[in-house]
Amino acid sequence: MTQDAMERFEELVRRGQELLERYEAHGDEAARDEAIACYRKADEELQLPDELHVALAWSLLTPLLTRGEARGDADDLMAVLRYGARCLEAIDEDPSRAAVLCHIGIAHLLLAEHRPERKGEELQQAVESLRQALAGAGDDDLMRGMAASRLAVAFACWVLHDLAVSDKAARLKVADRMDEAVGMLTEAERDMRPDDGFRVMVRHCKACTQAIKFLLHGGSDDEYEAAKAACQEVLEIAEEGTDPANTAHIFLAFLLFFESLPGELRQRFIRSDWNSIADLMQERPEHLIAKLEHSPGEIGRAMLDHLNQVTGTAMVDPKRELLSSVREMATMLTGPEAVALELSGGSFLSVQGADLIESLERALTELPDGHETRAVLLSAMGLKVIIKSYPAQRLERLRELLLEKIERPCADAADAAAERFLLRAVDGLRVLHDPDAGTLNSVITQIMQAADTLPPGHLVRLHMLWALSTLLQGYHNRRGGIEYLEAAQRYADMAREETRGAGEDAEKLQSVMDALCVDLSLGRFSKEIDTGQIDTIIERQEQVLSQGSFGTEQQRDRIREHLAELQEHRALYSNFNNPFAAGGGHSETESLTGVPQILSGLRLRNLALFDAGMAAMEKKYKDVDMSGHWMDWRMIQGSFRYMRYRITGDRTDLDVAIHDLEQLRRDLEENPYGAHSRATLLLTLAHAYHERGDRNLGDQDKAIEIATAELHERAVDVLLQSNVGHAFESARDAAGEATLFARWCVAAERLEKAVEMLERGRAMVLHAATADTGIPSLLRRAGHFELAEEWENTRAGTDAMPGGAGSPVGSRETPLLGDLRYRVVHALAGSEAEQRLFTPPGVRQIGEALRACGAAALVYLVPQDESGSGFAVIVEPDGRVRKLPLFWLSTTPGSPVADFAAALRDRQQAEPDTPEWERAHRRWRSALAELCEWAWPAAMERIFTAIGADPAQRPRLVLVPAGALSLVPWHAARRKVADGRWRYACQDAVLSYAASARQFLEAHSRPPRDLRSEAVLVRTPGGLLWASKEVRDLHARHYPDGLLLGDRRDRPATPDDVLAHLPRRGSLGASLLHLGCHAKAAERPVDSYLQLARGRRLAMADILEQARDRPRDGAGGLVVLAACASDLTGRDHDEALTLATAFLAAGATGVVGTRWPVDDLPTALFMTMFHHCLNAGYPDPAAALRAAQLWMLDPRRSLPVATDMAEEMDRVDLTAVEHWAAFTYQGR
Repeated sequence: MTQDAMERFEELVRRGQELLERYEAHGDEAARDEAIACYRKADEELQLPDELHVALAWSLLTPLLTRGEARGDADDLMAVLRYGARCLEAIDEDPSRAAVLCHIGIAHLLLAEHRPERKGEELQQAVESLRQALAGAGDDDLMRGMAASRLAVAFACWVLHDLAVSDKAARLKVADRMDEAVGMLTEAERDMRPDDGFRVMVRHCKACTQAIKFLLHGGSDDEYEAAKAACQEVLEIAEEGTDPANTAHIFLAFLLFFESLPGELRQRFIRSDWNSIADLMQERPEHLIAKLEHSPGEIGRAMLDHLNQVTGTAMVDPKRELLSSVREMATMLTGPEAVALELSGGSFLSVQGADLIESLERALTELPDGHETRAVLLSAMGLKVIIKSYPAQRLERLRELLLEKIERPCADAADAAAERFLLRAVDGLRVLHDPDAGTLNSVITQIMQAADTLPPGHLVRLHMLWALSTLLQGYHNRRGGIEYLEAAQRYADMAREETRGAGEDAEKLQSVMDALCVDLSLGRFSKEIDTGQIDTIIERQEQVLSQGSFGTEQQRDRIREHLAELQEHRALYSNFNNPFAAGGGHSETESLTGVPQILSGLRLRNLALFDAGMAAMEKKYKDVDMSGHWMDWRMIQGSFRYMRYRITGDRTDLDVAIHDLEQLRRDLEENPYGAHSRATLLLTLAHAYHERGDRNLGDQDKAIEIATAELHERAVDVLLQSNVGHAFESARDAAGEATLFARWCVAAERLEKAVEMLERGRAMVLHAATADTGIPSLLRRAGHFELAEEWENTRAGTDAMPGGAGSPVGSRETPLLGDLRYRVVHALAGSEAEQRLFTPPGVRQIGEALRACGAAALVYLVPQDESGSGFAVIVEPDGRVRKLPLFWLSTTPGSPVADFAAALRDRQQAEPDTPEWERAHRRWRSALAELCEWAWPAAMERIFTAIGADPAQRPRLVLVPAGALSLVPWHAARRKVADGRWRYACQDAVLSYAASARQFLEAHSRPPRDLRSEAVLVRTPGGLLWASKEVRDLHARHYPDGLLLGDRRDRPATPDDVLAHLPRRGSLGASLLHLGCHAKAAERPVDSYLQLARGRRLAMADILEQARDRPRDGAGGLVVLAACASDLTGRDHDEALTLATAFLAAGATGVVGTRWPVDDLPTALFMTMFHHCLNAGYPDPAAALRAAQLWMLDPRRSLPVATDMAEEMDRVDLTAVEHWAAFTYQGR
């Protein structure tokens, strides 16, 4: 240990001791916090001998424990366990070990309240540690008193916890342990110091244990008096309004009620279940009432006085109120009416856990068919069961009962419908939790069949519709398919529509469900939030809340909570790039609870607010039976723990977050949660490991490993989507992740892994479209023959449906394809088939393809971000991978790329032929020139040097630009040469592009066809004068045996005509498809389209949907898009979704497209030369494209073919970058 380290150690320890003394003298919590920070800094930052680390751990135990107890901070308590374990490894002396064990035991005792899922284990560990501490305390009276009192409380809490989770038979066995707990508490209090503030907790536990034992098991008069005396002893020292005082008042009220009963009757009353109580009341209500009426009036008043201490309620005549309640009990707890009244009482979500399932069983068996409330009760409780999302094992007995019930004749249609609904609701939950249990489509169909036996607006039918909506939302939350969410919305809308005019009960049901389903319209949050949509939902919920008829105060509170949460979401996502920015959102943070507090604390970097929100959430989920939602809460909790570290920067917070997230990761492997949920967890965990970056723990490799798994789950989630639009929305969730993870790999010198990351996270929609074609064979290879047949039949059925895949999602006529996809992915999980489906090509495969096509390299271009400069990853034909730093490769605001993107957007949005458009065009042209001049030194010059490019050899490069770099025409990167002229990259090399190496390899794997064999040219009359003539000339000159579509005005080409000439089942499609038309690059790339004659649109989504059914390994043709902006996407660049890449996914071997709109005449001239070169010595489309570009750049050019356009050439400057650089090639 160096002298500097020792001096620093002594300084930190001395400072910590001074601060703790200040805290002990003045109660200064800030001093305690700073002292803890000093000790931790010494422990974590200095290389010390082991004994000093142990000394620091010893010094941290007490301040961490006191702070953890005072603030309810589970992280501090977990730290006590870690430091305590360190001390135990080094300390042999009994008194010292006893002190450490006492701290550990108390920490476990306190953690029991913060970790409800482990409450029993925490209490058991507390008891074991405190027993060891007591045994080792020796003659230290202070230590013995502390250990004994905490041990007694821990043991009592353990016993009461076991009692709470036991069934009726097991509870009888707990009675002896309760007596032991009372004895330990009595003895502990006798040995405590008079001023020990823990005495109130000892008395509180003793009162609870004695009162609960008496109320559950009955007992003698002595036991009754002992329980009452224990409660009175609590009130002697507990402050009114605290939990111990409130609990004592409530127990005393019940005990006073039983005091008015004779011993025999009291024991019968206590020991009975509710059915026995009903019998008791039916047989002897007069006796009971008479007993109360002749009892001293003070008993009833005393009982109500105690309750008033808790509730604050005052009653005019307490004795009359008490007698009235007893009479009501006597008359109601008899017969079916009693069952109906009991089961229908309370708020919508008040019945919980086993009580709800038990209530359902009672309603089925005890309410006769035709009872006026039976059907409504059954369907309402069925809806509650779905809201609770109970796992299947808790519903087996109920399902057996339902199977028996539906076999019998049932005269009442509503009863029969409710029973059938209940059975299918149970089946729906079984499938949700176990994908092998059946199909969701079958469940939905049968529930709707039951619903259709009832008229619209019937309350039982409304329960079913809301249940379907809730069930499908659960499927979305678990499995991630956006299709489920749309179907859930559809059934919610159906329910709302039928509620109009259906009566007060239906309106109240809608109000409750609107509160429960407030997040339904939001869908799942992606990285880009529509805050306007949040505003709309907030407004609607405020309207619901303003309705005077809205349900109970509890339901109104739920609406208020959701509103606060939405307002905080709104504030957080308004500053999404800087979530810690102040301002906006909910101004009165003191009024927030739970998630709104957490979000507000995160936004404001307010740790106290954040922790208060976490405590409120943990309390909420501890107190509520979470049933099937328990895992959902744990996922939220894990993410929030990582967020806490983002506020504090404390390594301990990060350690706890990683521990909890890893545990959750293991648990998720045992649960059928979908890819979207797993990806969300893995993303947080990968970031946590990367930020911790502990080399000794291998954090860097773990971060990369988990990031790989995260991208795999993203790809699975994209594949799970039932249509291209949904796939795109899913892929957007992964925006930027691939380049970020690749950057991690480059920093770790794992370059092959960097290539894998870039491939896994790019062009996922395109891969999903092409992967569909191979799924049946993969299923058969894995032995899932029935699934393969179902896949093929369902796809064929969807194609044959009116509207095809575009039919209303969730309709009874349309199967939920997402359910089938989920079952397919579930069946392939972990198999070799799954690896073939999702694993991208490796660098050796990429190298083989490069050799086969004579390319010198495939180059990924990754832009600079806040964590580092830009770089290229170069894959060479021999499979070697190199990294090339590119320090100027930026797309940030103010960069040439950002300026070009903004100018292009302004040009596209301006009205053509207006002064505004002229200004936008000039700005765009200037930005394009600047971009081309920047592109040479920023990337192409260094890339050419790195690969040793010899212009005389015209090397071929395949470029894969990431992010906004895909907007750059890299082939037009230019520099001035000796004679003062511009020289462009395309003059020195053949440059083509690829959405990903995977798409490049897939295109390369398709055998090319003779372009003239089945050529199809599409002409669009009107608007494009020269393009229209050009298509006719091309047909006549090069493809006279081909098909010319749209040549007649009375028979224009339609989207179906074009789709018919793309590869599909039973056809390879056209050998060459040339489209002379306009293109529209939409804000959402998946909404882009080609505009054919008469305004008809050929949508990208339709092209990609057809790609899903094309021949897997068929030969492909060339697609030429002589259309403006057909290879352009203004956003979501990593998906590389353009019309050009869509045609490549649809089975083409190559596609020519354009990066921006080009005027009609230059386009026609370029296409004339491209097809001339293609048919006169340049069969490689990439080489033919380059030859056409060089012709445009040649000032001495001449047209080698006869055409009317020859006379027009001098009207435009064909050497201008805007006229030739727009054209790009992708493919083999």
